[in-house]
Amino acid sequence: MDLSSGLALALVVLTFALVLVNGYYAWEMRVGRHSQMMPKLVITRGPRVEKVEGAGEYVYVANVGPGHAFDIDVQLGFEPKGIYPWRLRCAFIGSGKRRKFRRPELTTPAGDAGIDLRDLGTVYKAVRLRGRCRDAFGKWREVDHRMTLREGWEAILPNDPSRLV
Repeated sequence: MDLSSGLALALVVLTFALVLVNGYYAWEMRVGRHSQMMPKLVITRGPRVEKVEGAGEYVYVANVGPGHAFDIDVQLGFEPKGIYPWRLRCAFIGSGKRRKFRRPELTTPAGDAGIDLRDLGTVYKAVRLRGRCRDAFGKWREVDHRMTLREGWEAILPNDPSRLV
């Protein structure tokens, strides 16, 4: 074996090793790419009418993750076990965007069909969001988020004798 064939063989072996190392790093970066595109759906509060704070607080589903959420299918349930859960199905919620939970059975021409937190806070302690959505890569992501309705306050009912003390 002469010098030129030995150098060619070494070049082939080193190139193959470089391809293997780059393949390993590309595989490891795949996890990082998925986490950068992962949506995170949570329950938030917001006004009934956008940018009008005195309009009452309503329940929204917000995507606070860096990636977009597709094929959303979630349910909003109340704790302790209460009224039947409301379901939200939609095709898309972008990163940083939100959708209001609507109650189709209460839709009227004059009224809003949102869920008012002022009423729910007197009856329920928390609200839970469960379901699933797809990320930008088409992978299903589970959604499970809980929000306390009585953060820092207790409801005082009109006939509660302790409120007179």
